[in-house]
Amino acid sequence: MSYLKLPNGVPDFSKAVFSLWFRVPRESVIAASNHSLPPAKWPMMQNILPLITFGRPQQNQAYTFIINPNVVTNNPDTVLARPVGYQATGPYDVDPSYIGVECYSDGTFYMAFNLQTGTFGTYNSLLWFLTNLNYEEGAQPYPIGNGYVGTGTGSHKSTIKEGTGYVQDAQPEYFLVSGNNKLASDVWHHVLLSFDIGGSLSIGNKPSSNCQLWYAIDNTDYRGWENLQPYRDGNDGLGKNTIVTQNVYRQSGFTETEPPLFYNNYVPLPSGGFSGGMLPSSGAELGLPAASHYVDGIFRAEMAELQIWTGVTLDTGNESNRRAFIKDGKPVDPTGTEAKPAPAVSLLGKKPEVMLHGNSNWQAGYNTGTLGVAIETDPDGTETVTKLPGGQFTPVAGIEKYKPEPSLSPA
Repeated sequence: MSYLKLPNGVPDFSKAVFSLWFRVPRESVIAASNHSLPPAKWPMMQNILPLITFGRPQQNQAYTFIINPNVVTNNPDTVLARPVGYQATGPYDVDPSYIGVECYSDGTFYMAFNLQTGTFGTYNSLLWFLTNLNYEEGAQPYPIGNGYVGTGTGSHKSTIKEGTGYVQDAQPEYFLVSGNNKLASDVWHHVLLSFDIGGSLSIGNKPSSNCQLWYAIDNTDYRGWENLQPYRDGNDGLGKNTIVTQNVYRQSGFTETEPPLFYNNYVPLPSGGFSGGMLPSSGAELGLPAASHYVDGIFRAEMAELQIWTGVTLDTGNESNRRAFIKDGKPVDPTGTEAKPAPAVSLLGKKPEVMLHGNSNWQAGYNTGTLGVAIETDPDGTETVTKLPGGQFTPVAGIEKYKPEPSLSPA
């Protein structure tokens, strides 16, 4: 399968802007709609046709509980099962960071973005923990949020053993966003994506986050909880572009009157959070449409006009911002000079780290971004371009040329 790989990737980052044109054949979408990457305990990239993958591979450590059933002495018919230990069953790979399409058997798809960090949150009272179960004389309120289960004349109280309330699912935090607008195959699309995951998040009655993600598809901006699924809902009270990790979303929403019930034990309310998310991309392949570690997930796709900036963000809801990338349904020329920069360079205040522009550069993997070339300007205005081998893509198999050129208008 043909693909391009940037062997050293890009330096770790928490902010970025991606711009990419792509066209996916219907047969590729159908093939990917019932596909996942083996081998893995939990399949990777299920129904996902990748366009870009990046970041160092991360793993989830699987655990199973050791359960001890406890017969309540004053009521032999009542049994409270509780976890008294857990055992590891071996780590397995999880999804990489990717920009891809979530495919369906009718040949249609949704955009999907996965941002897999290498950092764990700090939590208490989540789903993976050890408990104590202590009998207390006298009737206790049932139920309440501090861990009681009433049993008539007395109560059993479930408490978290010190030092065991943080295991959770043992996967570094990740953000997943899936669009709500179904797209057609066999036609060109443009995706403009930006995000900032360097902020802090916490769980509570409602989740808290100052991490954000913006995206536009085919010159239309999408925002709001319905376009930031699956870890948003209409009652979460978050902003129109706010995103949360899977852990923060799943563990929020409990109240003192509706505490978590776990193995028939009401347990203390979860707390904690995550901050300073970085995507661990330095020294790891960036692949188009996927890195070699995920080559079994590659399906035929056509791509053009890739630009990647790190360390900056862009609000895709501002139409003038989108005009730096797409105008009259066509790509804006990304090239420019020191004296007259391209519109996107002027807008973002820097050149992209990665740029693939033109058929010959795609076929050769020639990156004309700042990781791939150094440009010096002589006093007379002459520019000297020096190729930087460490910032160039390596083509694997043949990269085919195709027609027509990218456009949202009918050919």
